[in-house]
Amino acid sequence: MSIKIKIIFGFLILILMLLLAGVVTIYEFNNISLAIKKIMKENFTSINASHTMLELLDKEDDALIMLLSGNLDEGQKQLETSDTAFLNKLLLTKNSCSIEGEEQIIKNIYNKYNEYRKMWIKPIVGDSKIYNFTWYHHTARKKVDEIKILVRKLLYLNENTSLQTAMFMKSRAKRAIMPGIVAIISAFVFALIFNYFINYYIMSPIIRITQGIKGFIDNKSPYKVNVETDDEIDELNNSVQSLINKK
Repeated sequence: MSIKIKIIFGFLILILMLLLAGVVTIYEFNNISLAIKKIMKENFTSINASHTMLELLDKEDDALIMLLSGNLDEGQKQLETSDTAFLNKLLLTKNSCSIEGEEQIIKNIYNKYNEYRKMWIKPIVGDSKIYNFTWYHHTARKKVDEIKILVRKLLYLNENTSLQTAMFMKSRAKRAIMPGIVAIISAFVFALIFNYFINYYIMSPIIRITQGIKGFIDNKSPYKVNVETDDEIDELNNSVQSLINKK
């Protein structure tokens, strides 16, 4: 094998090892990025929806007090607006459901909220509930509090999952770096070994040939240089040997 091929082959291996390190690292980080985007998008959708649902429950609660106070038109309008928005947010959390146990919590919220809606879905005008704040505190308000507990449970589940996901991704990112580090270290070790063989099989024989020629010219010392490779260096040594022998 010629020196040129040996050198090219050595550098090709080195380049391939570094390229492999880069490809593996990029592949792992790309997978992590996609996973983070998917999980975080679903979690943050539920988190934002949960916060909004808590606000809407407060608005519905205020609207119900308006109704009980006799402010029927404004109270009914605010109830209907908040009700539509709440159901839309609840549907959004259902569509982005991805955590174990989340679907059951959403189902419980829907059931509790449906019970709450039945209390005011029909106009309260002329109803015995008008000005009946005892009914409000012992029945309606209690039901709102039960719904809020479930919404906060949904909120906590998604926030806790987001935190755990962040910690997991941090750990996974460290593992993703490892193949690249191993490949880089391997490439470095290979470079040292490659450099050793370059010195041993190329540089060292050339130096010995040079010293042998110099010794022959300066001191008329016999030219005795052994080359252990079957390549251009060996051909050069044989040519020098033949030239000196002719003299």
